[in-house]
Amino acid sequence: MSDDQGDQESGEPLFEQSQRHVQVLFDHERNGDLLEAWLGETYTVETPTEPSLKPHVDLCLVDAAAFARHREAFDEWKRRSSPVFAPVLLVSEERVNERFDPADWQTIDGLYIIDDVVSVPVEKPVLHRRMENLLERRTLSQTLDSRYRHSEGRFSSLFATLPDPAFVADADGTLVVVNDAFRAVADIASDDAEGAEVASVDCFAADAARAVENCIDAAIAERPPAETEARLTTPDGQTRYVSLNADAVAVDGEQVVTVVLRDVSERKRVEAELRESEQRFRRIAENLDEMIWMLDEDGDLLYVSSGYENLTGRSSDDLAAETDPLATALDHVHRADAERVSGEFDAMLHEVAAGAADDAYHFEYRLRHADGTTRWAEASAYPVPAPHDASTRIVGIVDDITARKRRERELERQNARLEEFAGIVSHDLRNPLQVIDARLDLLDVPQEQHGYVEAIERATGRMERLIEDLLTLAREGETVSERRPTELDAVARRAWRTVNAPESSLRVEDDGVVEADASRLQQLFENLFRNSVEHGGPAEDLTVRVGTLGDGFYVEDTGPGIPADQQDRVFERGYSTQDNGTGFGLNIVDDIAAAHGWSIIATDTDEDGARFEVTGVSII
Repeated sequence: MSDDQGDQESGEPLFEQSQRHVQVLFDHERNGDLLEAWLGETYTVETPTEPSLKPHVDLCLVDAAAFARHREAFDEWKRRSSPVFAPVLLVSEERVNERFDPADWQTIDGLYIIDDVVSVPVEKPVLHRRMENLLERRTLSQTLDSRYRHSEGRFSSLFATLPDPAFVADADGTLVVVNDAFRAVADIASDDAEGAEVASVDCFAADAARAVENCIDAAIAERPPAETEARLTTPDGQTRYVSLNADAVAVDGEQVVTVVLRDVSERKRVEAELRESEQRFRRIAENLDEMIWMLDEDGDLLYVSSGYENLTGRSSDDLAAETDPLATALDHVHRADAERVSGEFDAMLHEVAAGAADDAYHFEYRLRHADGTTRWAEASAYPVPAPHDASTRIVGIVDDITARKRRERELERQNARLEEFAGIVSHDLRNPLQVIDARLDLLDVPQEQHGYVEAIERATGRMERLIEDLLTLAREGETVSERRPTELDAVARRAWRTVNAPESSLRVEDDGVVEADASRLQQLFENLFRNSVEHGGPAEDLTVRVGTLGDGFYVEDTGPGIPADQQDRVFERGYSTQDNGTGFGLNIVDDIAAAHGWSIIATDTDEDGARFEVTGVSII
């Protein structure tokens, strides 16, 4: 050793360093004492006679004689400390050169026990630098080891608490570690799981075990991952489907594979139900005369049924093979409707793509059949949002409504004829009646002939009522166009004011609100009230009552009632029990009730008066 420190001793340490533990093992006692004195200013120095290389020791300085005696102890210390670097610095009396590399410095696997060599005499600053280089390597290895252990701890924690079953296996398919979820699925304890072969785990059937092994092999070979599914049997006997995801990593130089089993049983169930639903849909669609079609939100045709051939006379297979099937289908639309229908379809697709679609869309148009005829078609489209954020589909049905359109034109012609008939009745029949009434007023007949005049007046009055009823029948349709909430009390009192019965009385027992065409409901009440007045006996004794039922309302009077054998016939057209009756009043009542979807019957009151019950009515 050399005591010549030269101008290197400046009073400041060469390295800012927390206290390190250095062990000095020298057979050369004087050199050992000198090193202890040198290093004691910077490090905590131990000089045992025998090596006590415990984990707190950061570096060991040794001379050649001590190394030869304690070589196995140094080797054991380095192995025990791995992967943290345990540096050994040899202080040699030989000069270091390229040939200075004794074989006994190496371990069985070829690693070096001696990490650096300095030759004596050595100056203190030089020794410090060599030691600090080794200690910096140790510090770095400690940092890396700490980070590794921290990461390993986090991984272990995450792995253990992962909700999906997971395990780590080696390249041979032997389980290395399993998490709690896998132990629960496999019904296996940790001690039994770790070290077991994948094929021996009870939850894996033979095909599932092969799938797992193939997945491990693919991960080790770094082949592109492919989604693999396998079947598991849980401890309670249920069959579950899992998706296998494997990832290989090197640990201590050996490849291991982490396999995660994600339960996809619900997805498989939904997919099976969807397939079954689509099969049912296709079976139904192929047996319908109507055309069934399906588009995606971009307007691409996904399906068209054979009904397309019935509707257009063209092949559905040819349509599906078109580059733009939707455009081809729209080409068959009659030129008078083509621009409108194309615009309506474009607007629908735009709304669907924007997520603002209506519940349903309806299109009515004419199309050109392959045989040259023109057909009427009605298309209804229904956007169907798909699950799991998939694109929306549009399902539609197209029906041939040519026959319906033909009937509508017939009805229009019939309505025109009825309107013409109503005009004739109103004008050509009323004019002669008005002439008769006027002439009757001018007649000056003897007192004994007044009975003839009264008979003529009764006949003309009956004809006037008959004309009114015929006009009602001609102009009132079989359905109602618009329904609104209507108060029974109000509409009944308006109807009563139109009836000429000053000596009779109306009593509304209770009120309710119904969805109805108010004018036609009033007509119903007017006809029922007139029927009561005309058939109810002395006017001064007659009371007409209106009230509600659980599912409708009633009109009854205090008159003599309707004979039981006539109650089913009173609604027949032309049926009347009086000579001056038209036989149309109650028939019109029946028509108005039917137009609303109601039912009406004739019955008796508790006092034997006439009672009419209208049911099937929703009372609000």
